[in-house]
Amino acid sequence: MIQPFSLAVHGGAGTLVKGQMTAEKESAYKKALELALDEGYALLKDGASAVDAVERAVTVLEDSPSSMQAKAAFLPPMAPTKWMRPL
Repeated sequence: MIQPFSLAVHGGAGTLVKGQMTAEKESAYKKALELALDEGYALLKDGASAVDAVERAVTVLEDSPSSMQAKAAFLPPMAPTKWMRPL
């Protein structure tokens, strides 16, 4: 049966330098992507909202040391604008 939903994750937009990606790094990277998809999809399958599923998938990637999101998921220092509010 075809499910009425889908989920996709993006592994990042960084540059992987040829020769720096070992088999171990590649495996860990793929496992993080698979886990993010599996956990987000499971929430959708159980009736959770799309927002909850996406939030879970992103959290899995942010928590993974092999994922670029774990290294770049922050706001860089910048001058505040009228659109930014202090935390």
